[in-house]
Amino acid sequence: PTAGAYRFDGNDWIVAGFQNGGLGSALPNDGDVSVTFWAKKTGFGGVGSAGNFKNLFQGIDTGAGNLDNDLAAFIDVDQKDQNFNMYDGNGVDLGRVHVPSGSVQLKDTWRHYAFILPHGSQATMYIDGNLMGTFTASNVNNATTAAIDAIIIGSDLDPNDDSTDVNDYDDFFSGSMSDFRIYKKELSHSEIYALYASPGQAASTTKIDGSRITTGEI
Repeated sequence: PTAGAYRFDGNDWIVAGFQNGGLGSALPNDGDVSVTFWAKKTGFGGVGSAGNFKNLFQGIDTGAGNLDNDLAAFIDVDQKDQNFNMYDGNGVDLGRVHVPSGSVQLKDTWRHYAFILPHGSQATMYIDGNLMGTFTASNVNNATTAAIDAIIIGSDLDPNDDSTDVNDYDDFFSGSMSDFRIYKKELSHSEIYALYASPGQAASTTKIDGSRITTGEI
């Protein structure tokens, strides 16, 4: 799955979904969502976790001018911590999952990630088919998921003065990603493990792989 991966140098990103009516027609309100991909994080943030979070992906609603953290995940990997923050389809902070560096090394290593967001329940995160933790700050609220019309990969669109500024990117991811998928369902543990163990086999997905976008049933 890593052949043809997109490399992020810490200053670039991918935007998918603006064309052809966006993603909203495929992601219903009040529905379950799962996001999976392969990634290799390169480099460290500064010592300590505060302020070092880098964006993995972020959904945005350009029609309403809401460009901040709808369906988003951030990673923080430094010399002592490996943390993930998650936001649901309504932009609510779901909390943090800590992955001990002694159990799973993320830096300079290809890993398969799965973020599972079942509407009305708690979100979970898997690495290489194994459950890493549950985001416990709040239950998932995907009440406005259908409004998401674009997915940003590798950066955070975080407007400061103008909520509709589509050029205000920061929190850049450094590393590589491949086989990015969005599902309009809650993937089971067995389905998640199959994506890790037999990459490229699952159907009915929209895949972003390098510069190639393959559209299916999200």
